[in-house]
Amino acid sequence: MKKRRAHLLGFLAASCLNLFGAQDAGVGGTVKMADGTKLPGVRISIGNSTRRAFTGPDGVYALDGLAEGSTVLTASLTGFETKKAEVFLQPGKAIVVDFILDAVPEAREVGVTAERPLLSVSGKENKITITPSQIAALPSLGEKDLFRAFQLLPGVSGSNETSSGLYVRGGRPDQNLVLYDGFTVYHVDHLFGYFSAFNMEAIRDARLSKGGFEAKYGGRLSSVLELTGKPGSADAWHGGAGAGFLSANARLEVPLFGKGALFLAGRRSFQSPLYEKIMDLFNTNPLEALVGRGVAGRLAQFESQPKSYFYDLNGKLVFDMTPRDKLVSSFYNGRDDLDNSRTLTLPPTLSDLLARLNLTIDTDISDLTNWRNTGISVSWARRWSDSFRSALRASSSRYDNARDRNVTVLLQSGSSFSSFQPMSFRRGSTEANNLKDTGFKLENTLALGPRHEAEFGIEGTSLDVAYDYRVESGNEGTAVVGRRVLTPRDLVEILNRRDKGLLWAGYIQDHWTPIERLTVIPGLRVTSFDRIGTAYWEPRFSLGYRLTDRIKATVSWGRFYQFVSNAIREDVSQGNREFWALADGRTIPVGSATHVIAGASYETEDVLVDGAGFYKKLAGLAEFAPRIAWALSSQDYSPSLFEESGRAKGIEFLLQKKSGRYTGWISYTLSRVEYESPRLANGPFPANQDQTHEFKIVNVLELGKLTLSGTWIYATGKPYTSPLRVEQVQVGSRLVDQVVIGDKNSARLPEYHRLDVSGTYDAEIFGLKSRLGLTLFNVYNRKNVWYREFDIQQHELVQNDIQLMGFVLNLFLDVRF
Repeated sequence: MKKRRAHLLGFLAASCLNLFGAQDAGVGGTVKMADGTKLPGVRISIGNSTRRAFTGPDGVYALDGLAEGSTVLTASLTGFETKKAEVFLQPGKAIVVDFILDAVPEAREVGVTAERPLLSVSGKENKITITPSQIAALPSLGEKDLFRAFQLLPGVSGSNETSSGLYVRGGRPDQNLVLYDGFTVYHVDHLFGYFSAFNMEAIRDARLSKGGFEAKYGGRLSSVLELTGKPGSADAWHGGAGAGFLSANARLEVPLFGKGALFLAGRRSFQSPLYEKIMDLFNTNPLEALVGRGVAGRLAQFESQPKSYFYDLNGKLVFDMTPRDKLVSSFYNGRDDLDNSRTLTLPPTLSDLLARLNLTIDTDISDLTNWRNTGISVSWARRWSDSFRSALRASSSRYDNARDRNVTVLLQSGSSFSSFQPMSFRRGSTEANNLKDTGFKLENTLALGPRHEAEFGIEGTSLDVAYDYRVESGNEGTAVVGRRVLTPRDLVEILNRRDKGLLWAGYIQDHWTPIERLTVIPGLRVTSFDRIGTAYWEPRFSLGYRLTDRIKATVSWGRFYQFVSNAIREDVSQGNREFWALADGRTIPVGSATHVIAGASYETEDVLVDGAGFYKKLAGLAEFAPRIAWALSSQDYSPSLFEESGRAKGIEFLLQKKSGRYTGWISYTLSRVEYESPRLANGPFPANQDQTHEFKIVNVLELGKLTLSGTWIYATGKPYTSPLRVEQVQVGSRLVDQVVIGDKNSARLPEYHRLDVSGTYDAEIFGLKSRLGLTLFNVYNRKNVWYREFDIQQHELVQNDIQLMGFVLNLFLDVRF
């Protein structure tokens, strides 16, 4: 059987070469680490000749047109041991040579080096690869943060301080497929988005496909972010610990009998001035609703003993069962437990005034928020032969988000003889969003020759999504629909839902290099969704052509569908909110997108110039806009979930200096994101994430053991829906305040810009390798506006700008052994 299979593969490889008249010798293969991690950017050299090739993000290389005879292939990458293989080349025959590279011990101490650029760009597949150890020098509010590094790239918004999520080419964070060792992660934030949900000490590398991604990925409209966890060392024990002004972390690598390794990492936050400054951004003053936004509101203070914290745990087991079989298991758990319940203390002037009136006011705030991500995967990889391998993975992930916020105000007399009746006001809401994702995936790869590799597989996913939102108010806002007065509680009832669904998908794709300078990647994905009973066909295609050794052009096109997504709950007064919901084909539509991307790049060993244009046609986006229901003339107010379509288009540029003591890049993005919904607006309107211009500069300077860096971000303001005025409407014997809303997203926040600088110093402390760092965040203390909230005071609108983080500094220390 093995002999017949070998003859068949040899026949297919020879046929592919002969089909295109390839009578010269050819060689190709893959380059990986021992744990199966694909290595991009590996240089493949042929003997003493000047011919060379580099592996792409998938670790694949190919060379043809080679002379007959014996020669030596060399695979080299900074930070890894160089490997060589002696081969004998014959005309018209394809040879497959795979390499496995091991990291050199010094690589564990490598930060940002002159030989290894901060990012590796592949125009062929719209992929960008970043290794966490390479971004240690970049400024970060907390510890080094991979997501913040990606936000410095063209086509990815960098002005979203309160979200670690990626807004890629006009898409929203929920439209990104985030995979951590094969399982899906649905929430990527800690501490309201100022901190990434992932401990970078537990991540080996990350690959971002900004669009036009391959057929083996599905279920998202915008991009794919693959996170690979560190496998640990199979040779010796290693570990380390670090701490800053926000959190502390520790990790440990344990070898397992020379057959594998166990990696463990943990991180936890603690109370600090920096932590409390972030929390202050999310605390509103409830006294303003009672006495207005005057002196009392500004001088009132909170008394609290916060119990808030976040943590995350990572574990990864890699075990070589046989030379051809590998078992990998990965675990992740992250949680934010925020208890910011507090009591408001009145300013002395107001307190004295109430005392003279023999009155007291007690204000208690219950504010509990809990976010949790849990994920686990177990995979078995089998190399059946040198040309065929498979991987079977079972995975499960869960996301839970719950918030309970209530404000109770009690106004009473201090005398038992007073005729004053106590008055109690209570306002609040509870919100819960739960998502369970369980499934499996079988992936197969078949090498048909040095320039031809096919991939195919199947996967199944079970989804269980629930959302519950409740409003409680002793002084509820009202809206008029016909002759009926509605409260917020009425308007949110339609949101409460519990949905389950089963997805089945199959895919096939081909990495094909018919001639040396041309690469073609066609693919097809088919998905079946039991809640709707429809098959969704998703063809994909990309093409890359190297005009010269330094100039490359690419085009890609694809169709994409999304079945679980974030529906937007518009909140004019306090900013929009989002919740995960499962499509049902009626209330929540199936999202769809078509990508068209074209780009070109010029690259040398020192410089990369890259540019691309993109166009995305979108449909099936959902938004809950209760303000529209308030304006209906009939009593049928239930259709408050609106379906939107739209388009995102733009151009982006990157100029990168990759080598030397001074490295970095400049990026610019010009884009437009517009949505359409006939019931929300008469014509197209800017999406919430629309930003016309975004400009970013990244600088890194190495001075021996000292590394200095700085980043500057500029972006035009984001759109929002602004209330125009307050009108009083007669309802029975009452006059009810009704807010008149302006056109959808017709207003813009002020422009955003920020400068961050950082310095790190490598040293030895008690014989241990150590790194000491200082980050200055928002150096010139720019008062960037996060969002605007509005309130009604004496029948007039009052605007309040909620500002983002001002200037702060953070110190951190990391040691390792």
